[in-house]
Amino acid sequence: MQAAFRIATFLVVFLYGILWVGGITSSVLWGEAPASASWAAPAFLYISSLLLLKTSGVRSGLLLLAVGVYGFGIEILGLTTGVLFGDYKYTAVLGPGMFGVPYALVSSWMVVTAFGVFVLVYLRIPRKWWVAVGPFVMVILDLILEPAATGPMGAWIWESTGGYYGVPINNFVGWFIASIPIFTFLSLSRYSHRDGLHIAASVLLFFIALSVAHLLWAPVFIALLFVGLSVFWKRFRETNLGCESAFLDGAK
Repeated sequence: MQAAFRIATFLVVFLYGILWVGGITSSVLWGEAPASASWAAPAFLYISSLLLLKTSGVRSGLLLLAVGVYGFGIEILGLTTGVLFGDYKYTAVLGPGMFGVPYALVSSWMVVTAFGVFVLVYLRIPRKWWVAVGPFVMVILDLILEPAATGPMGAWIWESTGGYYGVPINNFVGWFIASIPIFTFLSLSRYSHRDGLHIAASVLLFFIALSVAHLLWAPVFIALLFVGLSVFWKRFRETNLGCESAFLDGAK
């Protein structure tokens, strides 16, 4: 039974890798996925969230799934009212949905949130500060994702335009506001990340690779700057903590 489970997991991961490479390749060669592969984009997101749930454990997996459902509801609210994000509409790229919002958005919110939590843990941000720092991380991640998702991928279309690859500024304000309940919920519910960093990171890397392939340099620069500042901050914190520990030991 365990052997069959391992084989099934390997096949799912292998398919995920094929979809990752195929998505980049088709975007570079043809500008969009062929009509016969319209299932690929939503499948890519569904598989990524399933693999993330597999590595999260039961309790944290259910909490993450709740975040995905919340994000889906926020998308419906934003799409039908124009509140939070602005005037936009989804194309058929991400597959079927409800009230104009693809079901794959549940997976999308799960993956982005999971990566946001990994960043907070990596930076050693105390849980009591997640609600203050987490939304800023989510806005940065959206700055990285938006150009490729709305440009070469064509997952959604903005009716109102803005200065950042056509994305209106209120979209990022909306992301910040919508993320506050997420990190409040996760910090209070004792959500525990485990081994899914490589899954969440691979999805973000997919969009960064799309940006590079289509010469969208702003999100690439933001991603590199974000990584660089994160590494610097962690080393700075570790150095300070080490100095404080040494001082306390010497004072004893």
